[in-house]
Amino acid sequence: MTEAYRYGLLLRLHEHRGVKIPEHMHDGLVRYLVDRVLPGSFLHAVLCNDLFEAAQRADLENTGALASWVFWLREHAPPESYGDPGRVFCWLARK
Repeated sequence: MTEAYRYGLLLRLHEHRGVKIPEHMHDGLVRYLVDRVLPGSFLHAVLCNDLFEAAQRADLENTGALASWVFWLREHAPPESYGDPGRVFCWLARK
């Protein structure tokens, strides 16, 4: 994926219909989607669709943003990059 794709993701993180993904999470999400780097435990739980684990690992900003995470991923992330642990594993394996 290109630098233009990376920039487009960052732009959509900042400007999409009031959806608020905490700014301190932007780089980790982009690294996961573009560079296929294993994210931290909260983001990994979100990507694997593990609500209980995500809620347990979330900081205050991410706790309030769980619905935004779901909306943003559904609207902007490649469908094969999230949804269950198998998809996340395959996404990371295809570097």
